[in-house]
Amino acid sequence: MKLEITEAQRHRVAPWVLGVLIAVFLGSAYWGYQALFRPPDAPPPPPPCIVQTTSSELSTTQVTVNVFNGGTKSGQAKVVADALAGQGFVIGYVDNAQPVSWVTVVGTAKDSPEVQLVASFFPDAVLRADERETHSVDVIVNNLWEGLPEGTPTTISIDAGTVCLPSVPKTNP
Repeated sequence: MKLEITEAQRHRVAPWVLGVLIAVFLGSAYWGYQALFRPPDAPPPPPPCIVQTTSSELSTTQVTVNVFNGGTKSGQAKVVADALAGQGFVIGYVDNAQPVSWVTVVGTAKDSPEVQLVASFFPDAVLRADERETHSVDVIVNNLWEGLPEGTPTTISIDAGTVCLPSVPKTNP
């Protein structure tokens, strides 16, 4: 049994087949265009901080510090970040900031352990609280900064055995 298609049948079917192929092509082109220019899905944000059990001390290795240049000396924030990294701090962001008159240390609360530990390296710093959830600490330096004081302890005593610390340290020095 041989299936034969007549010329007339072919002329009636060909436009339908061509129409289906064009529709598939246009649908695929639309889908490809949408997939190419759709913004990527944002990853879920990490938890702001993780409550960690520590000994009765908080160490510089547990504190993330962001350093900002609030002065006119080029590279000042990088120099400070390197000095803090040498003391064991985890360095988050290094960038420029609005000019400041005094070295400023900013954190969750003025009396939080991580802010007090960072502030111990900047004895004349102005402390500011912004109630941030991340528990990282910002240091904004100016042209007057001359270096970290010698012999500053790299740990601080804490009352409770737990502390809320950043979940994922950033690296951008």
